[in-house]
Amino acid sequence: MSTPAALRAQAAPTLAERQQALRLRSAELRRELALDLQPLQRPLLLAGRVQAAWQWLRARPEVVLAVLAGVAIVRPRRAWRLSLNLFWAWRQWRRVQRWLQGGPSFPGAP
Repeated sequence: MSTPAALRAQAAPTLAERQQALRLRSAELRRELALDLQPLQRPLLLAGRVQAAWQWLRARPEVVLAVLAGVAIVRPRRAWRLSLNLFWAWRQWRRVQRWLQGGPSFPGAP
């Protein structure tokens, strides 16, 4: 009859071999994944830059306000049109959000 220690001694090389095979397979899968993701590298870098720029602007609202004030001073008519267009777009965005949540799509609706 085999003792538990003897069984463990027999299983140890098998476990070590299996562990090594799994490590090799993992390395192979990582290489394949790196090759598969290579075409996405540039778009992901661009998305990261856009996100970093957005975070920078959110941390410095005075920059946005200064640019808007400059546009309003230099081109008041264009600034007025832009503000109306932005307000309209914001209202449409809010309407779509409410519609997606299942609420009324226009103010005053039951």
